[in-house]
Amino acid sequence: MELKQINWVSIFLMGMYQILFLICTPLYFFYRTPSGGLVLTAIVLFFLCGLGITAGYHRLYAHNAYKINKLVETLLLFFGTLAVQGSVLEWSYNHRMHHSYTDTPKDPYNIKRGFWYAHLLWVFDKKNSGYKPEVIPDLIKNKRVMFQSKYYFPLMVGANMGIVVFFGWIFNDYFGALVFLFLMRLIISHQSTGFVNSLAHTWGRKKFLWKQSPADNQIVALLTFGEGYHNYHHAFPSDYRNGIRWYHFDPSKWAIWILHILGLAKNLNTINAYMIKRRMIIEMKEYLLEKIKKHPKAEMIEQRIREMAERLQKGINRMNELTQQYKLYTKEKRERRDIKRELKAAKRGIREEWKSWNRLYRALTQAKPVLIDAQPY
Repeated sequence: MELKQINWVSIFLMGMYQILFLICTPLYFFYRTPSGGLVLTAIVLFFLCGLGITAGYHRLYAHNAYKINKLVETLLLFFGTLAVQGSVLEWSYNHRMHHSYTDTPKDPYNIKRGFWYAHLLWVFDKKNSGYKPEVIPDLIKNKRVMFQSKYYFPLMVGANMGIVVFFGWIFNDYFGALVFLFLMRLIISHQSTGFVNSLAHTWGRKKFLWKQSPADNQIVALLTFGEGYHNYHHAFPSDYRNGIRWYHFDPSKWAIWILHILGLAKNLNTINAYMIKRRMIIEMKEYLLEKIKKHPKAEMIEQRIREMAERLQKGINRMNELTQQYKLYTKEKRERRDIKRELKAAKRGIREEWKSWNRLYRALTQAKPVLIDAQPY
């Protein structure tokens, strides 16, 4: 990165709080012991600021994955501002560019420029500051977002100072509030967010996009409230969920769902399960076709791969049709019973096809499948 391309303001601000952290933290622990209330407040605040970024900046604003009650939107904006990751406009602009140009020179946090560039150094690149209105026209129309953007710096400074002073007074520990509620929170938050752009583009499973760098990484998911299921997210960015299995650790998904149950969120966007299955088949097929290019029996194996993939896709399409028909026949019991019987038979057929597909995959890769689970989604 050339000197003229460096954003010195970002370097100064980020450098200052990290230097303060390195100085203040050992001093604090040398002279004092934090109270349980202070530690608990720091954990809760870290969680709320995380949701401000994941459920707010990311899934609400960058991807329009759901709609939210105005009061809750204001709270998400507050905690997102408190997280010190820039304004919604700049954050969403960079993120949309990242999705549009993943792994290319136009990707703001391009992993091909190196792990540490994607993790943190991209913030110091002057070309990644600002935004182009044509990329975020929907956000330009949002009065709350525009207010936050216009007054971002004083709002960010005021909110963080207010938190430190208020809880410093509550616990009679202003120094502790500075260390735990500001410095330590920012260090952990920024590093965790950085891992989505670095570690989750370097290490993990690729079920839905195998040619691009994003990967599903459960460790990153634990650190970032569910954002680590990054391969799925890049395949289906408009889904309000990142972790689509019930057991996937995705607190942001759970929080949005709870808001929906309470009537505070609506229009939660989800991807049809059959679309997900079809995407997996397509990706696996392309991966296997690439894998066997130099195989001595490539032509024969290619034909088998294409035939099996086509049968699977036809079976899944049929299951989708039957499912839709079953939902339509709400009163005709006989028709529903017949459709249900056919649907069960179709599912059994798909299971057998998946077993054959997995056996073929293992035979060609000589390893345990990494692109799919034993059963389809």
